Amino acid sequence: MKKVLGFFSCVLLAAAGWATPSNTPSLDGKPLEYDAGDLRGTFAGVPAWGADGTLTNLFVTWDDTYLYVALQGWHQNSKKLVVLLDADPDAGTGATTTTNWTGNEQSYLGWNGYGWVDGGSFGLDVMLASEGFYNNAIRVLYDGAEAPSTNNTESIFDSGNGGVPAGTPVDMASDNSATACPHKGFEARIPWAVLYEGTRWGTVEPGETVPRGASLRLLAGLHTNDNTATWSSPDTIPSQSIEDYTNGIVTTATYLDIPLDTDTNGIPDMLAGDVNAPWIRAATSAVGATNIYVAFNEPVTPISVEDTAHWTVGGVEPVTADAQGTNGVLLGLAAPIASTDLLPIAADGAADPSANTRPVEFCLFPAESGIPQSVAVTFLVNTNSGMGTSPSNARPTAFFVNGSALPLEWGTPAVESVLLNPVPGSNGWTSATVVFPPGTPAPSTTSTAAASTAPIPTKLSSWPTSARPSAPSTSTPTAAP
Repeated sequence: MKKVLGFFSCVLLAAAGWATPSNTPSLDGKPLEYDAGDLRGTFAGVPAWGADGTLTNLFVTWDDTYLYVALQGWHQNSKKLVVLLDADPDAGTGATTTTNWTGNEQSYLGWNGYGWVDGGSFGLDVMLASEGFYNNAIRVLYDGAEAPSTNNTESIFDSGNGGVPAGTPVDMASDNSATACPHKGFEARIPWAVLYEGTRWGTVEPGETVPRGASLRLLAGLHTNDNTATWSSPDTIPSQSIEDYTNGIVTTATYLDIPLDTDTNGIPDMLAGDVNAPWIRAATSAVGATNIYVAFNEPVTPISVEDTAHWTVGGVEPVTADAQGTNGVLLGLAAPIASTDLLPIAADGAADPSANTRPVEFCLFPAESGIPQSVAVTFLVNTNSGMGTSPSNARPTAFFVNGSALPLEWGTPAVESVLLNPVPGSNGWTSATVVFPPGTPAPSTTSTAAASTAPIPTKLSSWPTSARPSAPSTSTPTAAP
């Protein structure tokens, strides 16, 4: 039976158990990588603020090093997404309101004054907030309704980095673009060593990661991005009863509880083995093309992705679906792409080698123009240029294309890296060949290509995987016929 996924539908499943860390989040503000086990709560009502602010899903997961929190939602006209986190529920620590943050001279406090007063079971230890460009993580070091200051709060992340992760231990990224794509919001990570630093939130024994028996309590919401006004939306995750919202203030009675360490061994619970389904990491095509290149985050089985009944593009089943390498799929369309408007891609049935699968979606905005046929480009890189002189300065083993910010990754096709293969008989030369599929967006920059005048839709950035040089390689790429 054909499976069709409603692109703008909300997932209504929720799980409050083990983390599934094999899909380690890639912080970009697009919560695409989370599985059902990571989904902790959903807002399914009619948004009180309409297009000015919506909430959809709250995801929480973790690995050995980090706690990850992602809030899916979108907003406009000076609104802000927020997640309140109680790191030690019922321990008596943390703030019980943020209404007194409004107007604070410290911008990281004044701009994050959520209209919230606790109903008796929550102590705010960490506030995560984003208006789509500025991202904030604030640690609270006081209890109750005390006036906040730099003496009793700590800004552990405060950056106008938008959707580009800063690469710092505590990190955040957000997407609040004006597009119709629903897959945006913010993503944050906090090292366990930071979340449970010191003994205020419990004792972490030597060799352990979290206090034994640790759990989290959370609330997600939306508030006005105004440092002179405390005003929140009645929409929250989890939803509150109507009597818990008065004059723009949420007085919460219900929160989300997430156990971290049910076996009380001081290590966050994690599922074993490969339990995460593949998700669409990127897709690319252009106006006039009849092909779309889709890349998953991990290898997928050809039999699962070559079934056209598992796909829809703009709500219509493609006419062909051909596996490309281990992670890619080339979808063939019945008609050329007509515009650069949103073209939703949905898959239900794409499986990894462990047979994990789930419905996945991606927002494709086709480029204005693209190449009409596939182009194979061979890159030659000399790994002797000041590299490989010592064990601490190892030679590169892979390279990335179209990387403008860390982490560098492919723009097209969307694969993280390609291994460099030694050229026999040469002195340190390596090579790798990339095939850019039909529809690949036309180049924004040009490169000199030996042996061919075909366009090269890429900018070369060669980096070693273990030690990054101070500047990219200047090796000339050559286009293969």
